Order: sequence, then structure tokens, then C-alpha cells
Amino acid sequence: MKIRHIVFGILTAVCLVTAILLSVCRGAVTKDNVRDFAAENYSGASGDRYTQLALYLGEDGYLTPDVMMEIKNTLEGKITEYGADSTKYLLSGSTEKTVNLMRGALSTEALATVYFGDWFGLHPHVPARGGYVDESAATTDFCVIDDYVAWKMFGSTDVCGLELEIDGKIYTVSAVLHADRSVYAPYYGEKPRVYILYSSAAVRDERVNFTSLEAVLPNPVDGAAEAMFKDAVASLSDEVYTVSGRFTASELFDNIKNVSKLGVMEGKDFPYYENIARIMETKCALILAFETAFYILAAVSFWILLVLIFRPLLSELKEKRSAKKRHAIY
Repeated sequence: MKIRHIVFGILTAVCLVTAILLSVCRGAVTKDNVRDFAAENYSGASGDRYTQLALYLGEDGYLTPDVMMEIKNTLEGKITEYGADSTKYLLSGSTEKTVNLMRGALSTEALATVYFGDWFGLHPHVPARGGYVDESAATTDFCVIDDYVAWKMFGSTDVCGLELEIDGKIYTVSAVLHADRSVYAPYYGEKPRVYILYSSAAVRDERVNFTSLEAVLPNPVDGAAEAMFKDAVASLSDEVYTVSGRFTASELFDNIKNVSKLGVMEGKDFPYYENIARIMETKCALILAFETAFYILAAVSFWILLVLIFRPLLSELKEKRSAKKRHAIY
């Protein structure tokens, strides 16, 4: 075998292995991202098609609990019109506010996610301890805390069933979540986090405006979920984001064209998890660009190798055929 055959063979193998490794790296970027795959998690093995969508507003967006109920009722009507089960979907509105936590002589400031609906269905993190209480429970005065709160206020994560005071109101801890300690931890923040219902004691008398609206809706035909969601939120905004499929190759290729616009979003009250997802998109788009380039290089190198191998054989075969013709003539 000639040296150039070996060179192009090695080059093909190196480019192909590099492309595969980049593909693995791209998958690793989203490995711990559960929020952006809520539709897939919700549909499970049923095979039903669902699409995840989101809308982000400022505090002046007037997405109140009453408006959330209107959206909920509208969506259920739309789902029924499409012939789907109007009980099988997820919807959540949320906002963040600063609260004070107290337990005996201990006190600290924390960020509270105040939510309406299926927050933990759309953010399906497995709790480190305990479990989630459904919104329809007899009392809404329960809370979910992260392990920053658990260690700071209790000195342990085994605290489910214990009481915690939030803005002067008593709550029972139902679950403890892992705080984000990944490379995206700065976006999660070092401040402890708690999660409470909009109708619970600490916020019951406050005017709550949700800044984030998320849904997982049935998508029996292409575009149905987007149409339902846009109709339901038409009075608020037309800037609807389709979360499902954001990390597919086709969507990432589209993002490569607008890479300067990716990354952390500014100008609205975007939640930290959406900013993290945007950074992941940027990383995945850039990795995919290099991955594609190496696949192309592998294909070109392999083609050249085939030409180098088979062109002499074809020339030899052609020469033999010509020789037979000359022999036949003479």
C-alpha cells in the first residue's frame, strides 16, 4: 500500500472519530437539562405527541392569577376542539420575589419562585428528599426548598415535614431539591431558593404578576400546540418560544446563522433556566458547526482514498480491454 493511501486512510479515521467525539460532547452539554425535555418526559411511552412552549413577560405584563385561569380554560377548550384529552397537559405561570426565611433565631434572605399550576411537571427535577404536593391539596402552605436553605436553616437535608417561616407565615417543607452546582451555577445564584404556590399564605394578599408562562400541550397535528398556545396568550404577547426541539440539528443549524444573538438574554425578566438553555444552545450550535466540518473532511478524505485506490485499477482494466481490442483486430 502506498504512503498516500495510508495518509488519507488515517486522515479519514481521525476526522470521523473527532466528529463522533464532538457529537458525544454535544449530547453531554444537555445531559442534565430536564426542563427543556418536559414534553418528552410527559409523553413517556404513550407515543402521544406533545410540544413544549413558553412566554416571557416583564412585571408589567399583567399575567395575573385571574389571567392564568382564563388561559387555562381557553387551552382546555382548544384541546377539546382538537379531539385530545383536556386533562392531559401541563401549564404553569411563575415569577420570582425576594423573601425572608426564619427558623428560631436563624434568618436569611432567599429567592422564592411563586408559581401557578404544574411547575414541577415542567421542571421535573427528582428531589433529593421528600416529594411534591399537588396544588389541589387541602392546604397550600407547604414549600419546596433547595439544599442551600436546608443546610443554612436546618443543618441537614432530612427536613421534610419540618416547619419554616417565610415572610412571617409558617410553611411545611415537602421536598428538598439539589441546588445547581454545575458550570451554570452563577446563573442559579448563591442565594437560597424556595418554591411556593401563588395562593399560599406569604403571597395570598399580594398582587402577583407572573413573568414566565410555560406549557406542554398535545400536538395531534403539526402546529396544533403552537396555534392553541398563541390563541390563548394573544392578548399578552406574540413572542411565543417553542422549547421542544431546540437542541435538534436543524434548529441548531438555524442558530449558527444567528450565533451573535444567542447566549444570555437581556431586556426582560427571563428566568435563569432559560438563560442557561440559551447558553447551551450556543455551545451546541458551535460544537455542531465543528462536528459537521469534520464529517465533511472525513467524507472528502475517504473519497480521495477511494479514488487513489480504484483509479489505478480502473486504468489497468481499461488498458486490458484496449489490449484485447487491438489483439482482436490483428
